[in-house]
Amino acid sequence: MASLSERNGTYYIDIRDSERDPLRRRLSLRTKDKETARELVGTLSKAYRLGEWDPWTESVADFYDRPNSPLKLSDAISRFLEAKGKDVARLTLKSYRSVLGQFATEVGSRKTVPSLSRDEVERYTRDPAAASSTQRTRHSTVKTFFRWLRARGLTEATPMKGSSLPRSTGSLPAPCLPEDLRSIAHALVAEYIAQRESNAPPPEGGMVWHVDLWHFLLWTGLRIREAARLRWKDVKFSEGLILLHEQKSGEAGTSLLTDKARRVLKSYRCAREPVEHEEYVFSAPHTRAKDRNTDAWCIHRGQTFRRYRQRAMPEKDLSQHSLRHGFCTLLARRGCSAHTIKEAARHSDIQTSQCYVHLTRSDIRSEVDGVL
Repeated sequence: MASLSERNGTYYIDIRDSERDPLRRRLSLRTKDKETARELVGTLSKAYRLGEWDPWTESVADFYDRPNSPLKLSDAISRFLEAKGKDVARLTLKSYRSVLGQFATEVGSRKTVPSLSRDEVERYTRDPAAASSTQRTRHSTVKTFFRWLRARGLTEATPMKGSSLPRSTGSLPAPCLPEDLRSIAHALVAEYIAQRESNAPPPEGGMVWHVDLWHFLLWTGLRIREAARLRWKDVKFSEGLILLHEQKSGEAGTSLLTDKARRVLKSYRCAREPVEHEEYVFSAPHTRAKDRNTDAWCIHRGQTFRRYRQRAMPEKDLSQHSLRHGFCTLLARRGCSAHTIKEAARHSDIQTSQCYVHLTRSDIRSEVDGVL
């Protein structure tokens, strides 16, 4: 039987076996990280049961220092994702899987981890064709991956050594502002009216409910996945709050129900009465959804937004997420501090919020310079 213990900040594995002498062995795991220590205990306990390691005659280092066939990159990524799936948010895991999958495709999934060079890694993490934000995400993810492998004794390779985080340009995607949304909404409504006057009209209401969804996103700054999960019971009109059961971080939280968002929702709800508390807020008029595939729903909403944006303003590169950028940009333009933007948009760090403030100052400078 194996268990984990701690002494003076260092973790140990305790092995007990009534058929051995002495009955108990305690060995240092050479780590001060509890998560790492737990995983090491699991690995070593399994190795002992299978007869692959004997703590009465071998140390922890002996087990990991044995000559083994080099670990393939594809196998290493699979182990990493399996382990991380237990303790990170679903969207974080999805990002890890995407970034590392692209990395394996770029360098070759059958390549062994020890054979990877810094040049190969940086060709992927610093690809000039990728945006600076993408480069930084790639760098952070690949660095986390190699740090995890080393902490668990799966490799001694250090291809990230000396590789610095790509510099941020400080730029953000273009925001979708109220005037942009008016044009996009007009394109959708115009098509709906034309279809209603045709020989094969769509159901009453048709796609028009998307206009309310888009305005709600603009006036709250909610992410599309958060809006997808929103039920009427989560909207607290009297308190001016929105309950979010799962944010980007995977944690629950709240968001402000602004006055403009409240008016949008009340008008939207009035047209759909009666509604049930368990119903999702946003859905087609003829549906009363209480269960849905969130991923598919978000994809379809994004496709709808892009379709009408392309009709209304093909020259602008706007996505549905640009509505969230619009929310933050409007706050910055009205003089809100980076701290206020961080709290309102629920950013994980203030650096992102500061970018909106800096960009707004740049806009002001450009206008002043244009006049003077």
